[in-house]
Amino acid sequence: MKLVFYLLKKFVGVFLVSLVFIAIILNLVDLFMNITKYLELNVPINDVLKIMLLYVPKTIWYAGPIAFLFSITYILSDLYANNEMTAIFASGISLYRFVAPLIIISVIFSFGLFYLEDKLVVSTLEQKNDLQETL
Repeated sequence: MKLVFYLLKKFVGVFLVSLVFIAIILNLVDLFMNITKYLELNVPINDVLKIMLLYVPKTIWYAGPIAFLFSITYILSDLYANNEMTAIFASGISLYRFVAPLIIISVIFSFGLFYLEDKLVVSTLEQKNDLQETL
């Protein structure tokens, strides 16, 4: 049980940092793609910030699977580089049993993404697109 908490503790930290970083990058890409339009139309900075804020749920939705896969890959490779995987396998724990908590979290995470898209992403993306069209 301690091994599961150790694995989840390492995973959550890396996942949150990578999720925020990837979401920021996606939001900035959208900003830079439209910045010439905003400057040509003299759009106030408040409206640009509101558009960026409305795009945050969609960027989190995009960044979630990427951050999830990156986090799993990173922590497993870090454990292997520090010879912790060798110690785990030598103690008789199989790879499937070791990564089973991550598989369970991935299933829960995928349902969470469906819920996030249904309840939040669709409405905020529609508001963002409407605001962009009016500007």
